[in-house]
Amino acid sequence: MNIKELIFGGKVKTAGGGAYRDSIQAWLPIKNIRNGVVVTRDNRFIKILEVLPVNIYLKSANDRQNIIASYAAWLKIAPDNIQLEARTLPADTAEYVERMMEFAEAEENESCREMIEDNIAEIGQGVASDAIRHRFF
Repeated sequence: MNIKELIFGGKVKTAGGGAYRDSIQAWLPIKNIRNGVVVTRDNRFIKILEVLPVNIYLKSANDRQNIIASYAAWLKIAPDNIQLEARTLPADTAEYVERMMEFAEAEENESCREMIEDNIAEIGQGVASDAIRHRFF
């Protein structure tokens, strides 16, 4: 038994099915993809879903409770072999910083202008240290 058989199972063939030799098609254990469902070479079906994020903190307290309760109820009936992945991406703060610079230029009060410039510096430090990110759960 070779390493590919250990990883992908004994039924997976390394080539064939119209795939070119040493191609990604020959290496992947995917037989077909139909209507968003991946069919593996050992005839398992895998569905990949992408869920758009919702900022739960912008919802009312009642809506937050409903979202959490619905998710908890779904987790109780979800299959044991489900995989959840959370991806984070750097936040795009360029538009926010530009708008704050416009506010700083138009601001007449020196103290307010310093506070705006301090806020712009904090945003830059937050992005640089990965403290500000989009989180997808």
